[in-house]
Amino acid sequence: MRLVCLTLLLAASSFFSFGQSFETNISGNLTYDSMEPIPYAQVELIRGNEVISVTLSNASGNFLLNAELLDNAEYRLEINGTSDEYPIHEELTFNTEIYHHDYHFDVSVPVPLVDSNRGQIAYYAKNETKKFEEFEIKQILMIIKKYPNICIQFGQTIVRDESEKTAEKRKIAFLKALEDAGVDMSCIQFDPITRTLQAFDEDQRSRILGAIYSLESRCN
Repeated sequence: MRLVCLTLLLAASSFFSFGQSFETNISGNLTYDSMEPIPYAQVELIRGNEVISVTLSNASGNFLLNAELLDNAEYRLEINGTSDEYPIHEELTFNTEIYHHDYHFDVSVPVPLVDSNRGQIAYYAKNETKKFEEFEIKQILMIIKKYPNICIQFGQTIVRDESEKTAEKRKIAFLKALEDAGVDMSCIQFDPITRTLQAFDEDQRSRILGAIYSLESRCN
């Protein structure tokens, strides 16, 4: 009889726990895969279509949410970068249980390109070394003004029948164009390795492409 009563009590406890709410902390650390922190990103806690809580990561990329969650429910964390130069959007889904605990998430995202959708790739006609297309130096100046300790790394690819000599002339002219425009060259570095396009499904244009290497340490 005691065993039956105990079983009934445990079943009742599980029944009343289901769908109950509990208060917990949800923390995390946001970094690029270069280990640089992602500061001031917006983090939203969402259940279904309802936003439960919102916060921002701090200067070190850490965030903390205090929220009341339901047992056995699905939640989503949406992380959105606040920078127009290189937007970040990440989503994490997790489920709660009847065993209550805090939650912690370490999120690492690729180092973003210097917004290739806005022309931050310099394209070149075959064997052209000085005149580039679709590149906005003003965008580089704006990024450096906003993040004065940034390091942006550039590298280049050439088509198969171009020479390393052409690549070197192109690099020198490109860096001079940045310097003449007033770009702080201590925030710029250039990969010495030139990649030759091989695959036929690649965009068959020579180009120089920039990517953010660091937000907190200049190149030189």
